[in-house]
Amino acid sequence: MLPAMRIPHMGMLTSGAHLKIIYLDLTKFTISGSCDVKSLFEKMGVTEVFSDQADLSAVAGNTLLKVSKAIHKAMVAVSENDTEAAAVTVIEMVTTSAFAEFSLPPHITFNRPFLIMIFDKTTNSILFVGKIVNPAAIED
Repeated sequence: MLPAMRIPHMGMLTSGAHLKIIYLDLTKFTISGSCDVKSLFEKMGVTEVFSDQADLSAVAGNTLLKVSKAIHKAMVAVSENDTEAAAVTVIEMVTTSAFAEFSLPPHITFNRPFLIMIFDKTTNSILFVGKIVNPAAIED
């Protein structure tokens, strides 16, 4: 089980981040979710579009419309093809006695619960967070 993670911890994950070549074993998976965000909009003060007084004429001409639902859906799929499309390149190197020794890239296998996060460095925003509880249960 993964421990609880609070938002202040997210900065710690990215503050010292740097690029590094690794060997990665990651099972194919798809994670998705949805939530009703109407109440979130209403808490932010966006209420008129949900009422009979909504003016959506710029969208629908003279048709009387109001927003009845606001649903957010997200999905991330990871597979062999998506990995190739992401242009991940791993260069395998071996040490020889003729050159100075250096360490090989670490080999990481995701066979325990883990988090997946899509983070936008430009806006410093978390765009998607998901939790894979049992990677061994995911079928090909």
